[in-house]
Amino acid sequence: MKNESIKIDTPLGEVEFIVSSGNGDLSYSLSTGSLYPVLPDGMAISECHGVLLNVSAVEDIEALLFESKLLQKLYLEYSPESGEGLDAQSWQNENNILMIGTEDQEYLSSRLSLNFSPDNYSIKYDADGLIIQLPRLKKGNIASFHFVVAWNQLPEPQDCSCWYAVDYNHSLLQENLAKISQNHPAEKHYESD
Repeated sequence: MKNESIKIDTPLGEVEFIVSSGNGDLSYSLSTGSLYPVLPDGMAISECHGVLLNVSAVEDIEALLFESKLLQKLYLEYSPESGEGLDAQSWQNENNILMIGTEDQEYLSSRLSLNFSPDNYSIKYDADGLIIQLPRLKKGNIASFHFVVAWNQLPEPQDCSCWYAVDYNHSLLQENLAKISQNHPAEKHYESD
């Protein structure tokens, strides 16, 4: 399969989102757009973007990877920031915080009716990003995955603003990005051949 990627500029450098598989024919689309999450009172964010991967397995797929990767090392520290239904990671320097989040394995498994091995967690934490890793996708399966990226200047208007922003419902993200692609065709969107 031909690997495509989408990049988003952030105060801590570019974040690249890449889809790849070990073998097998995969039809997919990769799209992004600005999101405007509903946050608790007093919270605000500088920017928030969603990245959506829709896949259809033309044949059995081995090792499907959907990666988020911070390309520059413009941060001083990073930390996992998971919660119920959310796997997330944050990076920060003296002036900014950046967070990337996705559904945790339990939510992903429930939404897609997939059985994951408890010994092989599907979300991998890396110093520079998060990786959604499916060991296998059977022929005919249709699935979608997402990442949400949010950032703020420090100190945040209220602690955990970015965390709440990246804890984004998958169906709502799909709906919002579909509206964006209809109304703003200039937004980034890639489809496989």
